[in-house]
Amino acid sequence: GKIDELDVAPQETKVFDIRFDDSSLYGDAQIFFELKKKEDDGVLKAGHSVGFRQFHLGTFSKPSYIRHSVRMTETDKYYSVDIIGTIFKISKERGLIVSMKKASKELLVTPIKPNVKRAPTDNDMYIKGTWKDFGFMDTYVKCYSVSADEKDGILTIVSDFSMSGPSCAPFLRGKLTYTFGDSNGVRINMSADVMENTPWLPRFGVEFKIDPATDKLKFYGYGPMESYADKHLASYIDLHRMSVTENFEPYLFPQENGSHFQTTYASIGDVIKLSGLFSFNA
Repeated sequence: GKIDELDVAPQETKVFDIRFDDSSLYGDAQIFFELKKKEDDGVLKAGHSVGFRQFHLGTFSKPSYIRHSVRMTETDKYYSVDIIGTIFKISKERGLIVSMKKASKELLVTPIKPNVKRAPTDNDMYIKGTWKDFGFMDTYVKCYSVSADEKDGILTIVSDFSMSGPSCAPFLRGKLTYTFGDSNGVRINMSADVMENTPWLPRFGVEFKIDPATDKLKFYGYGPMESYADKHLASYIDLHRMSVTENFEPYLFPQENGSHFQTTYASIGDVIKLSGLFSFNA
């Protein structure tokens, strides 16, 4: 909607009655208000945004999920899981998803793996040397065991792992849990205990490397510009669309950039689709 005449004097308030039908709402719902210049003033042109506010209306019930069957085959080296025509291959030696194929096309460039590395920012000037000493910038993932269990149509594969730098003792021990059957793909849960006297981690997440030709990015979270837990007041929650190239922030001194705070859905082309509550870079 649009209100052409506010008719509100400076230092005064006015109440507007805004009504809408919420019977068709589902999922996360927001209402967005934006103030724009009505006329040119010699500096700013008509239509220029001078401010906005966004309010969360609530989370409404979502369409019910249709459970899909899961088929697993096992060899000496791999678990292969087929769900809706996408085949995931998990290495028993590495405990990682090393292949993801759809219509016989490989979607991954490298295995999906735990990651603590990110490019430092100006604020990291005193800690980045310590990160390097602990090997955070060049980590190795070691797998100790992998097991699979199926119950009521839900397949769970668990990997016990550690992370360390080159020629260093592990700085964390953790579990990677892959769950198939309760979504349209794989749900990845990662938990870990960080060793005593380890500095705070640059990040803790999962890294996907896919074909760089896949450039279309779509996400529901704070955007369209980069956003962080302590830097998101200029952004707003929406379903944003852009290219991976457009998501890049060309700082004069290269550093961490292009993250999006409080994201609940993201997709890159038709290759990777993520859901949950997370921050991500692309």
